[in-house]
Amino acid sequence: MRIIYLLLALVLLIFGGAKLWEATRSPEEKIAGKLADAEEAFNDSRLRPCLDLFDRNFTESTKGYTYDDVKRALIGTFMREVHPTTKELLYRVAISEIEIEVFGEIATTAFFVELSKKKNEDWPVEWSFRFAGEMIESESDGWQFTKGTVETTEGARPR
Repeated sequence: MRIIYLLLALVLLIFGGAKLWEATRSPEEKIAGKLADAEEAFNDSRLRPCLDLFDRNFTESTKGYTYDDVKRALIGTFMREVHPTTKELLYRVAISEIEIEVFGEIATTAFFVELSKKKNEDWPVEWSFRFAGEMIESESDGWQFTKGTVETTEGARPR
């Protein structure tokens, strides 16, 4: 019986420690961590952490894309852009030069994204762009983009 209590105490300590760690992180650290999680998730073809960056009312001002458009584009990429035999995703993203300014429960965030597509054994950059947006913080979803703009710096958005 004592082992069960020790295991229960260990589980509570781990969850409590994670909550304490999250509570002590600055907003900038939370946003940067969420971007890193989304980058890793895209490269692993995991949809949810990518979508968690965006509020359901997100609007991109350059082309008018919405949350649903982003969701459809990600699903389409994860379903169609895979190697026929290995099922490896043929795209990779790299996020760099992150700038974050927090003003209470609102943050402005900008960063560069390089989208590379596998050609033989190489990963040439197909599209490079700067994303700048406004984020809000909610208790349930953390920091999410409500609006943003995309400025192409190299190449073109894949069709």
